[in-house]
Amino acid sequence: LSTGGLLIVYEDLSDKQSEVQVLDTMMSQLGEVKTHSAIATRAIEPAVEISHYSLAVEENLRHEKNQRDRVFRVIQKN
Repeated sequence: LSTGGLLIVYEDLSDKQSEVQVLDTMMSQLGEVKTHSAIATRAIEPAVEISHYSLAVEENLRHEKNQRDRVFRVIQKN
């Protein structure tokens, strides 16, 4: 990955929750890992509450935010 290049990874780790931290650690060696929702197509911001969605979608978004097992991870290499 060239300096300034983007790496976007989507991995379904729903059956391997222990691998979430391993993936984040491995990717963070290239730069800051930012997580993006696979449901709402937006960045996941830990300090922002989820609203403006139906209850069913809201529950899925809450799981996504807490577990980070099925999200897009985006890095811009330093």
